[in-house]
Amino acid sequence: TALLGFGLAMLGFFIIGSLVGVLFAIPFVEGGVNGLLEFAANPTSKQSYQLPLLIMQGVASFTGLIIIPLIYLKARERNLKLSPQTSEWIVYILTLGAVIMFMGVNSIIIDRNSSVSFPQFMKGFEEWARQNEDSLAEATGLITNFDSFWMFLLGFVVIEIIPAIGEELVFRGLLQRKLIEATLNPHLAIWISAALFSAIHIQFFGFFPRMLLGALFGYLYYWTGDLKVAIFAHFVNNAFTLVMVYLNQLGWVDFDLENTESPALYSVILFAIITSTILYIIHKKSTNTALNESMADRFQD
Repeated sequence: TALLGFGLAMLGFFIIGSLVGVLFAIPFVEGGVNGLLEFAANPTSKQSYQLPLLIMQGVASFTGLIIIPLIYLKARERNLKLSPQTSEWIVYILTLGAVIMFMGVNSIIIDRNSSVSFPQFMKGFEEWARQNEDSLAEATGLITNFDSFWMFLLGFVVIEIIPAIGEELVFRGLLQRKLIEATLNPHLAIWISAALFSAIHIQFFGFFPRMLLGALFGYLYYWTGDLKVAIFAHFVNNAFTLVMVYLNQLGWVDFDLENTESPALYSVILFAIITSTILYIIHKKSTNTALNESMADRFQD
């Protein structure tokens, strides 16, 4: 059932959601039929395509990662409980600190992963992966180049809020939860879910840092039993970057989205110590820590 639900979510996101997203975006593409053809051929060629791209992405994510998974889960489980525990407010404060500190830890992984080289027999794959990375970076640059506060708000909803809810619902609330029920091995379930979470972004030069991030979200859900904590952590990670990008565009801060250079090693070690300490406190603070040895029972009715 885990793979079936995950497959339906991916089908909903990549195919059904994308088709619905295109239909919603059409009225916002200028130039009539010629404009639609140009948009379909090269959706990142004009700044005016920012709005239809955001609408298309938002509708696809909402349809594929929220609506379809919820319908599936409701159909399979009468008494659906994605958050059998409700975390105290202090857990959210600690989660905020853990995510911010983890960015410093993950920066060194981002730096190493972005410069990885494949063996000679995989050069074709490496070239394709680089081209795909460049295309995604171009699309990201377009949809995050805000010319007004209202476009920033739309981007905030599409890039931060919807993915935080949808991706955590699919990868933690559905896939990880069901794998734990099936295997009774929460650590294996967390890392499988994290690897798939990273893989579906199709950014191989950011695979490992995103997988580690997915594992962080997974353990927060595992320890707290509260999907809202994982959603909040995901939201903080995404929102921090987007807000910094917008503040940089306003000239208020100096921030380069494409800069993957990691801080000094001693800083990374300090971030790792602080992150580990906060996560240890969250683990001990969570109300259902005593249930960790019987994870399957946690998610039963």
